[in-house]
Order: sequence, then structure tokens, then C-alpha cells
Amino acid sequence: MLGEVIGGTARKWKNDRGAVIVDFPVPGVFHVRFIGHVDTDLQRKSFDAAEEAVRAGFTPLECFVDNALVETYDPVVRTEMTEWMKRNRPSLGEVHILNRSKLVSFGITMVNLLSGGNFKAYSDTAGFEAALASIVRKAAAV
Repeated sequence: MLGEVIGGTARKWKNDRGAVIVDFPVPGVFHVRFIGHVDTDLQRKSFDAAEEAVRAGFTPLECFVDNALVETYDPVVRTEMTEWMKRNRPSLGEVHILNRSKLVSFGITMVNLLSGGNFKAYSDTAGFEAALASIVRKAAAV
């Protein structure tokens, strides 16, 4: 699966059922958008991008995960997300997550509980986008 640069620092990977778009609007702010069906290959692309930023010294990494267009996901995605969060928790700031699907919201709640995460959940795009804009402004001002 080849990544496609879609502008600035944004990259997109897709397969026949879903896609992931990863961006760093400013250093230290990670924005990922999942679309359609999320499988482990798409999820791994987001993990790899976040881990690369952490290795480059951008910690704590503020994370914004847009799941508004997620329809379904492989069950193992939830397990792998839990393990990834446990391993990377010391390097992460707050994790902001936008969800519309009750299935996805349930999965995110489980990951947060099992990983000791610091999730802030949103069901409305406006609140999520406002939080992202605020963090980007603060990070850019530093």
C-alpha cells in the first residue's frame, strides 16, 4: 500500500474498503482521519506516523483522531489500539477523538478504559475542529 502526498504534510493510504489520512498541521500535533472500514494495515500507517514524530522528539504528541466517517472496523483494531496506547502513553498528550458511530464509540470507550488513556471524546465536528484549531494555534505560537 503506497502512501500518496495530498498536500503539505498530509499523506493518504487507501485500500478497497477504507482510507486513512495522516497530517501534522504543526510539529507536535498529529491529526488522523479514518474513512470507511478500518483494518490493521490502515491503523498501522497511523501508528507508524505517530511513532516517527515521537522519535523526532515531538512529545508530548497531541493527537486528534477523526472517526466521523468510519463505518466499521476489524475487531483486532481495538485490541491493537489498546496495546499501542499502553506502550506509547508516556509520549502522548491528550487524545481527542471524534465519533459518530455507536459501534466506534463503544470501541473507543473500551480502548480508553483498558489502556488508561486520556481520551476526550467528541460527537460533533465543530467541537473537535475548534479543539484542533486551538492546539494548533498554541503550538504555532511557541
